[in-house]
Amino acid sequence: MKELGTTRRAGYIMAISGGVLWAVGGAVGQHLFRTNTITTNWLIPIRLLIAGVLFLVLARVMGEEVTAVWRSKKDLPRLFLYAVFGVAASQYTFYACIEYANVAFSTVMCYTCSVFILVWCIFRERRKPKAYEVAAVLCVVVGVFACATHFDLSCLSVSPVALAMGLGCGVTATINTLSPVDLTRRHGLMSVMGWGMLIGGGVAALLFRPWTIQARVDAQLILGMAVIILGGTILAFTFYMRGIRLVGAIAGNVLSAAEPVAAVIISVLILGVAFTAYDFLGFLLILLTVPLIAIGQNREEKMKSQ
Repeated sequence: MKELGTTRRAGYIMAISGGVLWAVGGAVGQHLFRTNTITTNWLIPIRLLIAGVLFLVLARVMGEEVTAVWRSKKDLPRLFLYAVFGVAASQYTFYACIEYANVAFSTVMCYTCSVFILVWCIFRERRKPKAYEVAAVLCVVVGVFACATHFDLSCLSVSPVALAMGLGCGVTATINTLSPVDLTRRHGLMSVMGWGMLIGGGVAALLFRPWTIQARVDAQLILGMAVIILGGTILAFTFYMRGIRLVGAIAGNVLSAAEPVAAVIISVLILGVAFTAYDFLGFLLILLTVPLIAIGQNREEKMKSQ
């Protein structure tokens, strides 16, 4: 029992650490947007291409057959769907929202994906929504409304571009979550992640041509990109996935809320972003959907097992 408790504590620490590292990566991105000449169009192709190569190296080291997915003709269309509309699109909208707003707003808006996933499952299963599902949707709607308008319909509290990118991040994060499930079962998590980032980064590079963007390459930019790629991508993902394996998916989903909480704390204490009571209310309502859905699904599983 003592050993089990130690294992679970280690899982909690690793899952929370992964969330915090993701928030740090976003915060560093915001700092670079404010102090350098780079834009999302420059950052995303560079980040995805380098991280994709590193993930494939890790996959090979861990014994995965990294080229197996390319030998499966039926899986290639899904891989490209995941790479372009999942990985690349979700990362682009996430950092674009940071560029036009801030890391806290972007991170919280990304968590609307839990409700988009819920709505997708309801339509796919052709059933009526359950009480906790209706509550989760209402929390997101009111939360986004509070953040975007501060309950004043005459104006938006964030730029229309930031709001569009935030909602887009929720939608594309849903694709990023659902589309690779079968692929990872057949070909390995690290391999699929690596190819998704590499292909998505290649498409982003062709679209945005980062070599035409005048970036001020200095020690700060190199260090910042290292933190975003190594800490905010590789280590964050590795810690979080390892933590989920130790504590379970439901607890892991709840612990993932460490990312937006850390993003808000970093924004206020380090980046000097000022939020109103309406912003905090909106953040709280959106994040409330994570434990609400987790608890509701947990109760359903217990009822089925009885």
